Amino acid sequence: MSRCMSCEAISEGYDAATCKQRHEVLKAKVAFLTTSQPASFPDVLLFASDDGSADTAEPLVPVPAHKAVLVSRSPVFKAMLENEMEESQSSTIKIGDVSYDALLAFVNYLYTAEVWLDQQLAYYLLVMAEKYQVQHLKD
Repeated sequence: MSRCMSCEAISEGYDAATCKQRHEVLKAKVAFLTTSQPASFPDVLLFASDDGSADTAEPLVPVPAHKAVLVSRSPVFKAMLENEMEESQSSTIKIGDVSYDALLAFVNYLYTAEVWLDQQLAYYLLVMAEKYQVQHLKD
């Protein structure tokens, strides 16, 4: 029997070091997610564009989000939405060179600090984390 160094839990076959690591990860998520919950209605739409071209045959599908969440998680979104930029006026943000799935996973991460990914998606999320200065995702 051993005792967890973080939560004091006692369990047979318990790896206390692993439990402590899990607690550290959870503490980092809580720190990352310490903003108040946004209103139910999204106030900004994000659009992904795989090739950056505006003349695609298919209409772009929006990813709805809340400005408060984007601003609190990313200094780049903060600068974009709090200043007199086109994005703050139109409440739409077009993100080129990213797939809809990658954008959806990125926005989901900004809300939950969790991500399920494969190797290709990991690459795109790392690029987006760098571009939008989301250090928690890069780590």
